[in-house]
Amino acid sequence: MFASTLNHTEAFLKSICCDQCHQPSDKLQFIGSSCKHVFCWTCINAICDNKYFPLCPQCLLPVGLQHVKSAAFADQLFQNLLSLKEALAKFTVSQFDRQIMLSLVETDEQRRTVEEFCSTQECVGTKDDFNRAIISVHSKELPSEATPASNDDVLGFAGTSVQNDILMTQQLRVYDEPGNFQFFKEPPRNTFGKTVAKKRVPSDSEHGLKSRSAKNSDSLTTAKAHNSHKSPSQRYAYNLVNAAIRGSKKKLLEAIENGEDANESDNLGLTALYHAAAHNYTEICKILIENGALINAHVGELCETALHAAVRWHAVDVTEYLLSKGANRRAHNLKDETPMDFINDDEIRAIFGRISDSVQNVYPSRKCKKHSVFLSKTLPDVKLESGKLLFNDLSKDTMNFETATHLVVQAVENQAAETTVEILEAMLRGQYILTSDWLDACLEANDVVDEKMYEITAINHNGQLLAKNSCSTARENYARMEPGLFRGCQFYFCKHKYLPYRDSEIKKLVQLAGGVILGREPKVEEYIESGLRPYHARRAEYNSNKLSGLFAVYMPGQSIPQRVVKQKFISLITPIWIMECIAKFTLLQPEDR
Repeated sequence: MFASTLNHTEAFLKSICCDQCHQPSDKLQFIGSSCKHVFCWTCINAICDNKYFPLCPQCLLPVGLQHVKSAAFADQLFQNLLSLKEALAKFTVSQFDRQIMLSLVETDEQRRTVEEFCSTQECVGTKDDFNRAIISVHSKELPSEATPASNDDVLGFAGTSVQNDILMTQQLRVYDEPGNFQFFKEPPRNTFGKTVAKKRVPSDSEHGLKSRSAKNSDSLTTAKAHNSHKSPSQRYAYNLVNAAIRGSKKKLLEAIENGEDANESDNLGLTALYHAAAHNYTEICKILIENGALINAHVGELCETALHAAVRWHAVDVTEYLLSKGANRRAHNLKDETPMDFINDDEIRAIFGRISDSVQNVYPSRKCKKHSVFLSKTLPDVKLESGKLLFNDLSKDTMNFETATHLVVQAVENQAAETTVEILEAMLRGQYILTSDWLDACLEANDVVDEKMYEITAINHNGQLLAKNSCSTARENYARMEPGLFRGCQFYFCKHKYLPYRDSEIKKLVQLAGGVILGREPKVEEYIESGLRPYHARRAEYNSNKLSGLFAVYMPGQSIPQRVVKQKFISLITPIWIMECIAKFTLLQPEDR
């Protein structure tokens, strides 16, 4: 028995393997939201490396590093089977007594013989007429109603008695003719007809209402959600990104004339300029840049620029054009790779050598500056109501903090404000954080005034200076479309309570800053194999090579898993460290906490 179980265990272990190389592994990963195949990290790197739109080799569904998710069930099953195999290999059948083996197979309560089973049954005789009646019965001879049975007409079964009058009159239901039913009184009108249903054409007034409501609504987010399952060429039906992918100059100009932003991105975070650079569309790139597209925007899962895409996909013409317009040849992605690291031929190398570093030509965006003001509840009630009335009349107010462009708070002195979650979130969203003096100036002018003189310049914590000019630094980082503060970092929350802070607020700040929240303990091997690095670690004052991108969040006094504590590659931090990093908009050294 043990030998057979051992053989089946080994066969089961071999079946838990990578779908590409068929090597058994306990570190399998999903790499697609729709794809259900699992792969090892070696195959994942081979599938996604240098692929513009990687596809699963098994089902041809889109995959990518942004969808990597551990196959926890398969990994746990592999470990359990491995433990079972080791346990079975330690002993043989000869080591056990026969009675012990029988007790393992069947417990004492379940071991009963046929004679014991029969002795517990109660045998009750039935009439032969009953059996003959069941065999010879016909549908025409059966009565429509149940025939009363005598008191002695019972069936014995397992010591219980059941009246058999129902069984004796059981019959299949014979339905009447269809003409007697309401449903069949009239035949279906157009089931087999020759006429074709006509599509209703809306009137001009209805069409005008729909078109106006469509223009005023934020249809881009809805289109992304509904079209996310389509192929890259079908994902965008009528917008600027689709025009850039197809290389349609006419559609691109129409989208810009309709007010679409030249920095618009798809659901993968890739801008129209990135797509045009990858396809070597020089004219499309020129139109986008002249209409406000940021040439050094870091986009996508790896935070790459358009020059990364042009060099990676050997777009010679676009590479030369981007370099002539001041594209940063030393821009790093999350793997610390620059566009020059992707040069693999002499033609591209000659272009980099011929064009020296030049100053980027800044083209102002054609879109007018938006004002969407959110007034903090820290303001006095009188000033809060007056500000709401003013911005409501100017159509500049908003009740949604997430879509606001300006946040007005109550400053303490010298354009300083106390640290709050609201201010930290506004910094990560790239909002102007202004003092109430700006609101007073707007009320006096009865219009929106320039906000640069009223921006918060200092952040205090319990009355002590914590950071200076970090609000403008965070806003400019967001405006330049550079990676968030925690891009390339992964956070594991050891507990669910971090009093006096709310768990949901801390996690929201981490996600807004570009960090990834892990649902299980960090795996150092996976992070090292991915090659990712914290993007903003290079800007830190200390040695960036000492900073890992894996963090375990805890509160002093809480227990921490020993597996996490023993890993030197995992940095232990507190919620205070997270908030202080955001307030200063820099990655601090975890040992300082």
